[in-house]
Amino acid sequence: MIEILKNEKDFIDFHKSHSNKSVGFVPTMGNLHQGHLSLLEASFKDNDISIISIYVNPTQFGENEDLDAYPRTFEYDMQKIKDLHQKFSDKGIFIFFPENNEVIYPNEFNDYISVPSLNGVIEGEVRPTHFDGVATVVKRLFNIVKPTTAYFGKKDYQQLRLVEKLVEKEGLKVKIIGLPIIREEDGLAMSSRNNYLNKKQREEALALSKTLNKIAEHLKNNGIEKALEFVRASLKTDNRFNYLEVRRQKDLQKVESTEKDLVLLGNLQVGTTRLLDNIEVNL
Repeated sequence: MIEILKNEKDFIDFHKSHSNKSVGFVPTMGNLHQGHLSLLEASFKDNDISIISIYVNPTQFGENEDLDAYPRTFEYDMQKIKDLHQKFSDKGIFIFFPENNEVIYPNEFNDYISVPSLNGVIEGEVRPTHFDGVATVVKRLFNIVKPTTAYFGKKDYQQLRLVEKLVEKEGLKVKIIGLPIIREEDGLAMSSRNNYLNKKQREEALALSKTLNKIAEHLKNNGIEKALEFVRASLKTDNRFNYLEVRRQKDLQKVESTEKDLVLLGNLQVGTTRLLDNIEVNL
């Protein structure tokens, strides 16, 4: 049986009843796909109890972004969770589905968080308020849920590194686990925003993963300088790319020629949809 937690009172009762259990947490905005479910499956395997949140967080959407259009599919999501839970019926499962925004942002809420080393670069340069909104909601969710472990997908690579930095900066007692990107058979990274694409745009979207793979080939075969030359040429000849970056995995700083653990990050504009992807490369 799946229980739904709607407010802080529900969590007071939850914590009283499960104080000696390990709690895995998967924060989502809903419209679940196999990428989300892979995180929940890992939580089931690792913990006594798993909580998945479904909350479309307004503070991480900027002006003229897709907050109102973001897909809200609670019944569909519930069925996906039920189907997966059948394989782990001995484990507890709860859905945190806040009954309104005031549950997350009560009156006079003022605990807004910023992580300056990561919120103004790469994706943050394009969306300057986005990561402050992510950091703020993640800390708030952690304070309500009080998880032992939280699971994030590596598709949002900068978000993962931001959350790790947030936990360190705020001294939060939660272990962060990042799990691999789940892809469609043709290589497209799974994302709720793929639902916005028509058939032609869906094919066009493959340019992102294909280009990142070409950059990875240059890195492995020709070195960092040749890879960066290819990046610059790609940005010059294809204006659909909002950015292509080669960065250090650990902190997303710019790379030196001696770096071995790299991540390639890209953002492709397909119509009105911005698609993210990345590839880790270990030389």
